[in-house]
Amino acid sequence: MTEFIKAGNEDNISGKESLRSLLYSWIDFAKEHGKELRFIMFFDLYYKYKCQEEELAARFERFIKEGFHNHFLEEMISKGIQDGSLKPDVDSFKMSVSIFQTMMGLLQRLSSTPPSIPDARTVELDEIASTVADMILDSISNPS
Repeated sequence: MTEFIKAGNEDNISGKESLRSLLYSWIDFAKEHGKELRFIMFFDLYYKYKCQEEELAARFERFIKEGFHNHFLEEMISKGIQDGSLKPDVDSFKMSVSIFQTMMGLLQRLSSTPPSIPDARTVELDEIASTVADMILDSISNPS
């Protein structure tokens, strides 16, 4: 998944545009690979709450912690702060964790159950996810 969503990222664009590209690539991944996202969700739930073997539980915890020490989102956010496209007061680590959890939770949920609105209108996965991605970007973009 990480390689898929990082594939279209270019070095010569701002941190904000890199982040936008990544978020929309993540949405594309969810549209194409929804089953894999559901598997990740079930895997995480199993290992968090049902894993009885201490060694496997410890390996899972190490894997999760190590993933956030070299997080690609944090690099993009830091780049955006440095190039002025993102607000200077953004904590790149906290924001990267928040974005990751938000997007994974949203896309896993949308991939698991089709969204439906009671008044018979339908909102597609990419419409919902794009709105959330834009809200994230708007909240940390430098207005200048």
